[in-house]
Amino acid sequence: EAAKPMKDLGLWVAANAPADATVTAYRLERWNTSYRFYVDRRIQATESLDETLELMRRPGPHFMVMPQDALDELRPRSPKPLHVVRERRGLTNTNGRGLRKKRDEWPNYVVVTTEAPPASAGPTDPPARRTRARSSAGAAPSRAQ
Repeated sequence: EAAKPMKDLGLWVAANAPADATVTAYRLERWNTSYRFYVDRRIQATESLDETLELMRRPGPHFMVMPQDALDELRPRSPKPLHVVRERRGLTNTNGRGLRKKRDEWPNYVVVTTEAPPASAGPTDPPARRTRARSSAGAAPSRAQ
């Protein structure tokens, strides 16, 4: 579950996007449903650059989640300045070879907004999980030799 990026990104958008913002999933393909679930509001799902640009021409704030490579294509043609406010590496699939990739090989997903970045943008990737220290209760005493 920790390798799936949409929970973190969707909850962040839900907490930070104003109620009047247009929320878009751009080229998320199989992640659209997961993203929609965590954002818990109506979203626009777009797959083409032209469709996304048309949506961005509408007035008001826009919050979009997309793979980094989609942002690289969108940014030069954007009618409004774009600000990356959250990033998260994550798997693109949940079975097969993609699961064997190392974390630094996972694609990067970004949350972009046309508004100035919120003060609560915070860290990009969530902190590494801490492991609990195991209790020594019931363990055999160590023997000094």
